[in-house]
Amino acid sequence: MFYINLDNWYAEMDLICTPSVLYSTIYSVMLLGYILGAVLFPMPDIFGRKKVIRATFLIQIVTNLIIVFGNSMTVKAIGFFFYGFFHTKNSVCFVYLYEIVED
Repeated sequence: MFYINLDNWYAEMDLICTPSVLYSTIYSVMLLGYILGAVLFPMPDIFGRKKVIRATFLIQIVTNLIIVFGNSMTVKAIGFFFYGFFHTKNSVCFVYLYEIVED
């Protein structure tokens, strides 16, 4: 039988003494990724919506794993940046669904 102790997970990640400015900076990095992803790369128009949706979902799975299992806040900030960068492409899936669903 497996025994998992989650009592001190916040102490192991050093979240007790982390300044709140660091959390707001990481959130700002994610929003910067949103903005740059939306402005710089119109991938759905170039490669097609279906291919872009599949690729960005796979990339987001990888970035979510980086965010969850990252050891430092720098690694997590990089993961959040790429999460935001590729998240805007997933908004295309709503347009794609409206195109394939009949009225």
